[in-house]
Amino acid sequence: APPPPPAVPADAGEGKDAAGDATAAGEGAGDAGKGAGEGGDAGGDAAGKEGDAGAAGGDAADKAPKKKFKRVALSVEADYGGLTAERVAFFHERELQMAQADRIIHETQSKRNELEAYVYDMRSSLDGALADFVLPDDKAAFQAQLTEVEDWLYGDGFDTTKAVYQERLDKLRGLGDPIHFRAKEMEARPEATSELLRVVEDYQRVANSTEERYAHLEDGDRSTIRDACAKASEWLNSGLAKQGMLPLNADPVLTTANIKDKQAELVRTCRPIANKPKPAPKPEPTPEAEQEEKKEGGEAAGSGDADMGEGDAASNDAGAKEEGKDATPEANGEAAAGAEDAAMDEVE
Repeated sequence: APPPPPAVPADAGEGKDAAGDATAAGEGAGDAGKGAGEGGDAGGDAAGKEGDAGAAGGDAADKAPKKKFKRVALSVEADYGGLTAERVAFFHERELQMAQADRIIHETQSKRNELEAYVYDMRSSLDGALADFVLPDDKAAFQAQLTEVEDWLYGDGFDTTKAVYQERLDKLRGLGDPIHFRAKEMEARPEATSELLRVVEDYQRVANSTEERYAHLEDGDRSTIRDACAKASEWLNSGLAKQGMLPLNADPVLTTANIKDKQAELVRTCRPIANKPKPAPKPEPTPEAEQEEKKEGGEAAGSGDADMGEGDAASNDAGAKEEGKDATPEANGEAAAGAEDAAMDEVE
């Protein structure tokens, strides 16, 4: 057998491995440096080639022609696949006809419902609120008419025209309206009566008032108001008396319209008198106006005296002239007599 290999210390093996690693590292660094040098050379070559390509491209760009743009007007023609004007007018007319037909159907149904409602309402009222305002015979005849119309509605009259429904309704109302009128008058008459009496009292108060705002009214004006109020009161009392003698199922002789007309007549007579404005008071004279009036009065008095003096002087002159006229014949006569005496003396 061969002898065993010599023993190697552990530290020596580790040193050998470390030395090998260091050697490998050195070789790797050398390879990296070499690669870096080669890469630098390759980068330089690439940069040079790119610079040459850029210069060539710039020359090509300068030599390339520029683009030109030209505006072109585009015309558009719309073509719709619709109806002609004649067809549109035709369908429009058809639409109006259908709308008219719908309106007639609606109005016919409304009129039929109105007639039916009137029948039910009057039948109930004749036995209730309107029972006192209709005669027994008239009530029986009216109820028979209502029953006949009701049967007709649910039979032959269910599908008819609006005019036929209106005719039936007018016929029934001709019987029912007088009954309704009596009931409404009975209810409204007290209020209308009270209103007329209130207006009468208001104007009577004006006629008898001693207030300052009515102090300018003359006796004739007050008498006119009293007479109008008395006539209105007398007319109302007479009408109420006649109405009180009638039964509720008779037509009224005193209606609310009559009472309102009488009230309007009373107002037309009395209102202008009651609203007559007071006469405007005379303005009080101011001190300046009083002095001016006195001054004018003094001047007028002086002027009157001067006129009177001138008048006296003129009358005196006129008297003197008259006296002169009267004295001249006498003086002439005396002178003539003296001349005759002198002539006689000469003759002697």
